[in-house]
Parts: sequence; C-alpha cells; structure tokens
Amino acid sequence: MSRLLLLTLLVSAVSAQQAPRIGVVRDDSGRLQRVVGLAGSFVVQNDDLHVLAAASSGREAILKTAEELIITDGDGRRLTALSAPPGPANFAFAKDGSAALVWFASTRELCRLPSGRPLPWQPSGEVVAIGWPNRAIVRREDRLWLLDGAIEVPLQGLEAPAALLADGRIVASRGASVVVIGLDGGEREIFLEANPSRLEVMGEQWIAIAAGDHSYALRLSSEPTVYLLPRSAQ
Repeated sequence: MSRLLLLTLLVSAVSAQQAPRIGVVRDDSGRLQRVVGLAGSFVVQNDDLHVLAAASSGREAILKTAEELIITDGDGRRLTALSAPPGPANFAFAKDGSAALVWFASTRELCRLPSGRPLPWQPSGEVVAIGWPNRAIVRREDRLWLLDGAIEVPLQGLEAPAALLADGRIVASRGASVVVIGLDGGEREIFLEANPSRLEVMGEQWIAIAAGDHSYALRLSSEPTVYLLPRSAQ
C-alpha cells in the first residue's frame, strides 16, 4: 500500500470519528448503521448488530433485535436491555429525546420505557406509528387514522409507512413522495424516485427513508430537504 493511500485512509477514518453524530439507520438486511457527518456529506458506518427496528432521537437510540430491546445513548453506549417478544416494534421518544414507549407488534403490547412496564392500550387496527404521550397512527382497511387520546382523525390521501415526531408533526407517504404535516396542518411534500417502503426516526430532526434501491435522509427543517445516503464506508 502506498504512503499516499495509507495517509488518505487514515485521514478519512479520523474525519469520520470527529464528524457530528446524526443517528442510526438499518439496511435492507437488518444491519445497524450509524450515520455521521453534515447534511449532504454523510458517512455511514456498519455496526455488528442486526436489528428488526431502530430509531434515534440524537440523545438516545432504541434498537429491537430478535430477542432484546436495547436503549443506547447517542454515542452507542448501552444504557438498558430488556427481553422482548419476537418480531418488529414501533418506538416513541419524549420531547427531551429520551426513550419513552415501545409497541410490540407480535403481542400487541404497549410498554413504557426504560422500565418495560406494560400499559393498558388496545387500539383497533394495525399500528403504523406511535407518539408520546398517547398518539398513534393506525391502518384500518387501507386507510390511516390519527389517534390522539380519545380523538380519531382520518388521514385522507396518506399511506404507510409513517412516523409521529415528539413535537407533534406527522411524516407519511403519498405514492412516490413523503409528506410532512406541521402542527398547523400545513403540508410539505418531498418527491422521491420510488414509493417509500420504510420510514424511521434517524436522529434529532432527521427521518430515514428507504425507497426503491436507495436510502435517504430527510432533514426536518423549516424547509424539509431530502439527501441521498451513501453506501456504508466499511
């Protein structure tokens, strides 16, 4: 290996370590990946862990493996691990970024985090997303509904996958696009090249989107912007 190539690799590794941490995503095989860098200049780093679901608020991350639910801090250090039923899960964070809720799809059970204490909640329909403290999006006969406490509102023209943010905003699919719905009901639509198949909270003000052969990072600023995520550098 030439000295120039070795120096380039060392500089790239140091730069990735020093870059701002954004959050976590998972690839199509379920491998956990950590995303660092700046908007439009990301580095994706493979982790050894394989997960069925993953989400991050920036402050904490929640990971669901085949047998465990794991909560880590923003740097990936393990804070809590709980035994968990098989299958995927949905997560919700509190407004301060702490892990708050998990919905286990296989057992249809809602639990408080980090304790794992079961909560009395049995919604009608397939749970698509949950939000703190008592919000959810469910699918009934191919129509999405927003549940906000005892209030139920149809989400006309929107599709799964979808996400509920801690600040109250909604992100959902509409054909080959994603729609960000603000607290005032206003919509911002971002067009993609294919219909989204997966949509997860990746970090503070970030949503990870899988659509077709590509993965994207959606920045939830006042003007939502979508960026292509690169393949893993490892």
